[in-house]
Amino acid sequence: MIRSIDEALEVGPIREDILRKFKEKLEPLYFAPNPLVNLTTWCELCRGPSNSDGYKIFNASDIRLGYDIRTKAHIVSYLLFIGPRGDMQVQHLCGVRYCANYNHLTLGYAKQNGQHATKTKAKSDHSKHSWKLSEVEKITIKDLYYINNYPIDVLMEMYEVSRSTIQKLI
Repeated sequence: MIRSIDEALEVGPIREDILRKFKEKLEPLYFAPNPLVNLTTWCELCRGPSNSDGYKIFNASDIRLGYDIRTKAHIVSYLLFIGPRGDMQVQHLCGVRYCANYNHLTLGYAKQNGQHATKTKAKSDHSKHSWKLSEVEKITIKDLYYINNYPIDVLMEMYEVSRSTIQKLI
């Protein structure tokens, strides 16, 4: 049974099966990219559970094909759409831990990741709950809920706020 994502993505039919399952779980997040980084595309959420650090977890298995994997969604995205990572970390250019958009991912070392996080999260820290919702974000949350039918749980995850915060807004 294959349990390593790196090993699973080397095998043809398994890779195709994982790619299909991964694409089915991706959902674009329609909020403005972090103004502190030069990105023009939206973040994407991989639906599923999160770990205690706020990273989305991608689970996929198929007994017939012989694999069972559980790993961070952004790592799966990088490996599927960009390539091998070697001994480097997959890092978020956008500063959003739950983002799985391969356009927002790059490779780097832990020190570089910390330096980038300090720069990109100075104004809007999506990962540590240390930021307040701006008026634009409040309006966007209302629009996403009422117009785009986003569930409260997804909005909580996107903006990393409590259920009561979202409920008060809507």
